[in-house]
Amino acid sequence: MKGTLWGGDSPLDPDLDAYTVGKDRELDARLLPWDILGTMAHAAGLVEIGILSREEGRSLHRALAEALREAEEGSFAPGPEDEDVHSALEKYLVAKLGTLGRKVHAGRSRNDQVLVDLRLFLKDALFRVMEALGGTVRALERFGKSHAGVVLPGYTHQRRAMPSSVGLWAAGFAEALLEDLFPLEAALDAADRSPLGSAAGYGVPLPLPREKTARL
Repeated sequence: MKGTLWGGDSPLDPDLDAYTVGKDRELDARLLPWDILGTMAHAAGLVEIGILSREEGRSLHRALAEALREAEEGSFAPGPEDEDVHSALEKYLVAKLGTLGRKVHAGRSRNDQVLVDLRLFLKDALFRVMEALGGTVRALERFGKSHAGVVLPGYTHQRRAMPSSVGLWAAGFAEALLEDLFPLEAALDAADRSPLGSAAGYGVPLPLPREKTARL
């Protein structure tokens, strides 16, 4: 497809594109905010080591903040002419800032760039699940306390065995849900590691401030 980063001179059959690409761009667009935030952090690291001047860093930050606002509003998203979310953002920055839009890629590969996107996306999803789970636990606890005196039979082997209460029943579900926090916290810990600086798997010959960038 002409005009794309990966395209050649031959026209692309739209049916072939629809069959092979499908909803890839639509799904890829969900990573756009994280690609922007990851690029902000990487640009700050490049300023730290002098690859970018402070003025260049400020210009990039302003353009990226605008891109983030447009992405959240839905007015900026990867189009048919873009290979992926990274191409869309690069084209956006080049249109705004010229060659500075490409300079931000110093010390970074698409390999670590997409891993940053996916990890940030995963962290956000985990936080949302944990927040929802916590809200459900609190609701069950409130329900249990307000119905603590409501008698409910306790069953074993499908037979009524002893007196119980709605409060104990609700508390049992709350405790079970709290157990689900442990694997979620483990997944969050595994995702909370920045791959920036690994590039295509072999690192980069630049003194990138990886730990500082990871905290941004």
